[in-house]
Amino acid sequence: MAIGIIALVVVISTLIVFAVIYFGYHGYQNKLENSQKYLTDKELLLMIDAEPDKMITKKQLARKSELTQSESSKRLSYLMMQGVLTASYDKRFNYFYSLKEKIDHREPPQLSEKPFLTVDDVIKLFQHFDYKLTIQKICIASGLPVSVIKREMKYFEKEKVVKTLYKTSADGMSTSSFFVLQEPYRTNPEQFLEDGMRMDLDLEKLYEKEITKEHRK
Repeated sequence: MAIGIIALVVVISTLIVFAVIYFGYHGYQNKLENSQKYLTDKELLLMIDAEPDKMITKKQLARKSELTQSESSKRLSYLMMQGVLTASYDKRFNYFYSLKEKIDHREPPQLSEKPFLTVDDVIKLFQHFDYKLTIQKICIASGLPVSVIKREMKYFEKEKVVKTLYKTSADGMSTSSFFVLQEPYRTNPEQFLEDGMRMDLDLEKLYEKEITKEHRK
């Protein structure tokens, strides 16, 4: 009897922990996405690039934008976790965030006005950036939030259109990633366009599903 009660308590405790993690994560994601209306990821990256030392703290970001310090911290931390930013810190563990790669200020290709990346957009971006894409390059060129870019590139990776490659620095202390086209799209991008209608429809459904989910919250 006692063993049964203990087992029940363990199961309930586990469910509570998972519920806290699940709702905490989605609450965190919602706050990230909602703060985009005050400052987009593209604007944030360009703001860091415009700093004299190309670094920014959460306090500086809050002063220069409509974000609170809490929102600033979440946005900077998220971009660092996605490999877009890197961080340095002082003796008091105040973090200074900087771009992981230099911004390419060339005029980007003309992309669609869709709130997601179309197949044609992806081909244009690969061609513009010498067939190597990073999240930052896509963000600056398209203006889309990093969370959307991550979701879309995950779809293209599942469809075996792109592949993520990882590169370690010479000292082995840091790792960066970038996207490349897989064959046959690598040598024949037109074949990618032939499958474009189906993939664009999939991406539109994926986008609408996310919008519907947001409206239900």
